[in-house]
Amino acid sequence: MAERGHIRAPESDRLRARLAATRWPGRLELVPEARLGDWTGRVLLDGATNPQGVTTVAPEILRHARADGRPGRPPVLVFSATKDRDFPAMLAPLPSHWPLILTRTDFHQAAAPTALRSSLASVSRGPCLIAEDTPSALRRAAGLAGPGGLIVVIGSHRLVGETRTELTLPPV
Repeated sequence: MAERGHIRAPESDRLRARLAATRWPGRLELVPEARLGDWTGRVLLDGATNPQGVTTVAPEILRHARADGRPGRPPVLVFSATKDRDFPAMLAPLPSHWPLILTRTDFHQAAAPTALRSSLASVSRGPCLIAEDTPSALRRAAGLAGPGGLIVVIGSHRLVGETRTELTLPPV
């Protein structure tokens, strides 16, 4: 717009400050003191819905995993996606030894957890569990992550929204 003369060009320092202050809940959103029942730990949310999105956020997810400081207990992935996605390609950028919980959101186009697991049958992954819905997936993830552990929720904006509801985070 500035190049075409429609607006005055923004000052670069002001623009940088405003961009740095931008927040988008559900995109690399870290909940540092998440509570799920008796469990307390960290939950990292990202609505990446395709392989390119997961590839883009994977370095940041890995950075959070390293900051966890618990080498014996890897983060736990909670994953859901719509039926039309390439599930193996979406999960490929993330460590295959991390426990994975496949679930389904309350959306008519969401893939069934059994279909997700079938599509991953030819891919070597660590523990791969099924949960029928987001609340049960999160409870299962909390048990695997252990107290203070990290849960990574990825693959669907709806999954992120349902997780934010379970964590009693304010709507955005």
